[in-house]
Amino acid sequence: MVSNNATLNICLQAADDVEAALNSLGDTSHWPADHQLRQQCAHYRSACRELANQKGLGQLAIAFIGPKNAGKTTLLSMLVRLDALRDQLSAGEGLAGSTERIRWISTHPIDELNRDVEESLHVDPTDLVNLGCDYTLVDVPGANEANRSRAAAAERALRAAHLKVLVVEARTMEDATLLDYVANADGATILPIINQIRPGTEDQEIDGFLATLKHALPASNILSPLRIGDFQLASEASPEGALTDAAKRFRARLQEFVHAEKLDELLEPQLLRMKARFEDDIRATLTDALPATAAAAQELRQFEDTLATQALERLLGADDHNRTVQAALRQQLRAVYQQRTPVLFFPWRMFVSLANVLHGALEKVPLLLAGSLPSLVSSAMTAVKNVTRDREFQTERSEGLRKHAEWLVKESLFPKVSHLEAALRSDLRNESLVSERDGLQVEFEGLELLQARSSTLYQETLDAKAPGRAATWVTGLIGLAIFWGIFIWPSIALYKEYFAAVNAFVDGQAQPAFPKDSFSVIGTSFLLALFPMLFWLLLVLSWVATRSRARECLHMLRQGHQQIIEDLHAQRLLRVHAHHPHLAACLRLFSLKS
Repeated sequence: MVSNNATLNICLQAADDVEAALNSLGDTSHWPADHQLRQQCAHYRSACRELANQKGLGQLAIAFIGPKNAGKTTLLSMLVRLDALRDQLSAGEGLAGSTERIRWISTHPIDELNRDVEESLHVDPTDLVNLGCDYTLVDVPGANEANRSRAAAAERALRAAHLKVLVVEARTMEDATLLDYVANADGATILPIINQIRPGTEDQEIDGFLATLKHALPASNILSPLRIGDFQLASEASPEGALTDAAKRFRARLQEFVHAEKLDELLEPQLLRMKARFEDDIRATLTDALPATAAAAQELRQFEDTLATQALERLLGADDHNRTVQAALRQQLRAVYQQRTPVLFFPWRMFVSLANVLHGALEKVPLLLAGSLPSLVSSAMTAVKNVTRDREFQTERSEGLRKHAEWLVKESLFPKVSHLEAALRSDLRNESLVSERDGLQVEFEGLELLQARSSTLYQETLDAKAPGRAATWVTGLIGLAIFWGIFIWPSIALYKEYFAAVNAFVDGQAQPAFPKDSFSVIGTSFLLALFPMLFWLLLVLSWVATRSRARECLHMLRQGHQQIIEDLHAQRLLRVHAHHPHLAACLRLFSLKS
């Protein structure tokens, strides 16, 4: 039995998903393919449970399969010790030697036998050759069995076996019907036995057959073949000796298999391969029944795979956002310059900070200082707008990306969904299916990772394009030199008068001459020193945040984001999930991909 119930549940879920998708399309009972699809689901469920249950066996099951009269029963008899049981088995050429019923030779009771075409032969463990574990032998009718009931029972018996011993005659290896017969065993473990090899049979012929078998059963585990010569021709003096040698090699190969393989894991690949075949069959049935919908769904699936990338590329490369993004980047470049300016550069750093807030209002500063109320109000409003715009840009980077990207996806996806709905209405002849824009919802997966990498890229770009610390120091020192070069002299004169007055007071003079109008002198000196420094500040900030520098930042950001998006898409970490009443159902039915 299958040890991992999760594998069986996954396989059964595939049928449940198909039926749920059909139900979500509405009333499809009048649709001719509906009954066929539901029958396929029921048959598939039954086959999965039958394979997993393995007719109630809890031991290794070995099925002997191949064309009629290929020697299957003869090889099976090599594992039987009891003469009476060996005599019950049919072996020989012609119809008299053909297996007509499926025989289960087991030490364990067999469940769900079809008594018309199956029989169970109970044996003791000592009646069979010791392979290292208890096992069941299954003698299956030939691949070219014409009786439908026996052929169906043989197919079920194949599903219940852990190991399929494929017995073929060397002269019939090229029979194409053999591959059709074993196709249902894809995913199984198969031991090929090339029987009755006669002199003249080339190794290339056998190798070609094995290559064809592996190509026809890509999911199967094809073991190294066992080659058995023609007993009569291999040793004319003692055909019994050749038979004994073949039996010895066959038993040794099975013992190797028992020791090398884990019984519980042998059936699961068959289950998964059965699931893949079921999905292929469902897709083929739907493509024939709903040709227009199949084409629309395939187009939509291909479009969906690149939808996330296209939306984000449009978001990052939209021309109508260039001016806004460049303005925000220039603001950020000035902010980086401010951060790199030492705090000790007073008052240069203070006015750098103020200039960043008042960007766009600096031309009104002279009127503001002269007491112009409109200039004061205008400068204050500009400062508020700058702070707000910077905050909005940061918010757009962190939160607006998702909303804008999802909106772009929705706008791009809706025409495709409408086309799919139209195709579905045409195929099902159901005009009640109406596509509504509000019914389409999209959700990005992986945007958090994109935003994290985007933030790193954003900071790296600003650090690379903003003036370096050396340039920051040089321009700052020049600004300080301009300011203090003008402001320092009146201050020195005032302090000289102040200290002279202090000395006179200490010396006992009656009326020491302390400086008068000192605040007006300091204020006037401050303004006289400030204007040249502000002029230099305007030049420096214009150089720091030139349009060309902002464009370089934007170009670098777009290239970096493009690479990030491609990497995330290649790793399938960036995807779009669309939710729509009929979209999910159609994609599930035609692509069988959740």
